[in-house]
Amino acid sequence: MYKWLPFALVRVTFFYIIGILLGVYVGEFISIDQAFYLTLFLSFLSFISFIVLRKERFVRYNLIFSVLTFITITSFGFYNLKLNDDSLKTNHLSKFNNISAFTAMVDDIGYETDKTYRYLLKAYSVNDDHWQDATGNLYLYLSKDSETQLSYGDVILIKGKPNDLSGPMNPGEFDYKQFLSFKNIDFQYYSTGDNLEIVGSGYGNQMLSKVYEMRNYVVEVLTNAIDTERELNIAKALIIGVKDGLTDDIKQAYSASGAMHVLAVSGLHVGIIYAIVLLVFGRLQSSNYGRWHLAFITVFLLWIYAAVTGFSPSVLRAVTMFTFVAISKASLRTTNIYNTLAASAFVLLLFNPYLIMSVGFQLSYLAVVGIVYIQPKIYHLWIPKAYIADKVWQITSVSIAAQLATFSLGLLYFHQFPTFFLLSNLVVIPGAFLVLLGGIFTIVTSFYAPLSAFIGGLLKWLIFGINEVVFWIEKLPHSIVEDIYINTLETWLIIGVMFCLLMAAQRRSAQLVYVSLALAFCFSVSKWSHIYTNAQQDSLTIYRVNNHLSIEFISKGKSEVYTDSLLFNDQDKMRFHIEPNQLRSGVFRSVLNTRKSDTPFEWLVWKDKKVLILNDRIDLESMEVFGYCNLLILSDNFSGDLALLEGIINFDLLILDGSLKYYRADALLEKAKELNYPVYSVFHDGAYQQII
Repeated sequence: MYKWLPFALVRVTFFYIIGILLGVYVGEFISIDQAFYLTLFLSFLSFISFIVLRKERFVRYNLIFSVLTFITITSFGFYNLKLNDDSLKTNHLSKFNNISAFTAMVDDIGYETDKTYRYLLKAYSVNDDHWQDATGNLYLYLSKDSETQLSYGDVILIKGKPNDLSGPMNPGEFDYKQFLSFKNIDFQYYSTGDNLEIVGSGYGNQMLSKVYEMRNYVVEVLTNAIDTERELNIAKALIIGVKDGLTDDIKQAYSASGAMHVLAVSGLHVGIIYAIVLLVFGRLQSSNYGRWHLAFITVFLLWIYAAVTGFSPSVLRAVTMFTFVAISKASLRTTNIYNTLAASAFVLLLFNPYLIMSVGFQLSYLAVVGIVYIQPKIYHLWIPKAYIADKVWQITSVSIAAQLATFSLGLLYFHQFPTFFLLSNLVVIPGAFLVLLGGIFTIVTSFYAPLSAFIGGLLKWLIFGINEVVFWIEKLPHSIVEDIYINTLETWLIIGVMFCLLMAAQRRSAQLVYVSLALAFCFSVSKWSHIYTNAQQDSLTIYRVNNHLSIEFISKGKSEVYTDSLLFNDQDKMRFHIEPNQLRSGVFRSVLNTRKSDTPFEWLVWKDKKVLILNDRIDLESMEVFGYCNLLILSDNFSGDLALLEGIINFDLLILDGSLKYYRADALLEKAKELNYPVYSVFHDGAYQQII
């Protein structure tokens, strides 16, 4: 029998996470008050069962207490999620209907995009007939043309109403609204600066203000020391987590080569900082007081580093874990690594239960568990005698272990697999160590500019060399397998297969092998069912893309996309709006057709469907009768009189597409309803999809 006693914190954290997930997916059915009283009642039952049954020696009584305790922990996880949901508060921004102005504090140092600066705002008050306190978070997008400069802790007055975030408007599209809701961000606001006024400053957390000053200082030092933009941006990303300057080609190269993890400040970086602290202050371990002083210094410096890097989930995980390690070392206690990991996760999720929905949080913990459990087993398959060969094998075994633990989530979220991750990690892992070390020396020696510049020059060439290797690996044939589609159920099946196989190998259990085979069979059934469904149905989709018309016909894995040349050449928009539907529809070949730009109307015929597109160049009063079409699409700011359509063409459905301006879409929708036309507004309601 497997002994669970040494993993007490693992069990507690597991049931706590179950409660959080229940809150995420079914939380709308239970109010926060109901969750509170349920948790209180279960806590009371658990306490009574402990008092009554603590002297009983029968297993069934212990089981009763254990079950009650774990149900209570699950209920607490559910309640804590509700407690951390700002939208449930009575003075949340969503509770006001007639906001004409609001005040908010700038709660970060900003993020630079192509056309704007993005700031996180924390609402203070709103003017809804009268001024009153409010709460809630929103993103402010401030135009780069604005003369207004914002800093952390500024309080600003904005004349206007926060805008609701929109959900996904196309099939399979990334749900940005849900993504931000997990960060308690529910609104956004765009400003050119004209309707914005700074009414106060210095209202932020003073310690965070100092941390942000340190961050800006580090950026300034690196900027002065590294004189090439590409290497500077990678240094900022790798050392302190500032990713504003990373270009798409850099992200693509590191992603395709399997080295993207080094651009996200993670446990590797925290481990290096921890090792440096031990190297500098290690002598303090010789006495009892010295050990506690070392623990304090270690924890303080690690959390300062976490703050400077922006508190990313992977850094939070690593810093929290090393905090427990430092404290256990100071108290001379030996801890179970899995309990330490579980304790760090529990503490983080206690303060922010929504972290469980962070991809970085999930990948970080899975990677560490994989390294802790799988890496030693891989490493001991072959122990090289040569020093260099041993180090290479250590990095290789770590890479394999981390990849085995995380690749299922990688397929679910990113739909790709880097085939040369072993090769790239042999370069980027030691390279990241040297870059971080060089960055620290560059910063430490900044008081003497010539020395700092010299080290920065070495750092620049080191990063240049790493980049060249990464870009070379990206260009290798079949460096990345793309367009892999699996759903959440299939992800869990893959995880289940791997877990059962690992447990079967450890415990030499044939039964677990059979279970893994059964799970693999279920995975195959799910995939073949998906393939069969796609093969049996065709679809017509009119996408919702701002300022563009895009129509796609899909049949048996083959796709024809009809769109304008601007969208055709905008790979970011195509990847975000169009490709998710292609991926889940099993498209393996796609043909792109561009629209004619000089005609007032266009006919499309696909199978038995006739589609007519009218744009703003058409003159309905002088047009002859068109006949009949299944779908009539009004596009490109169409401005004709809808009443004239009745005598020109018969149609099954009128479509208002996403290329219309909002005022034209509103007017056309109102007029179509007035005329009793069957109408669907892609602009307002998202993509129109017809399964055939």
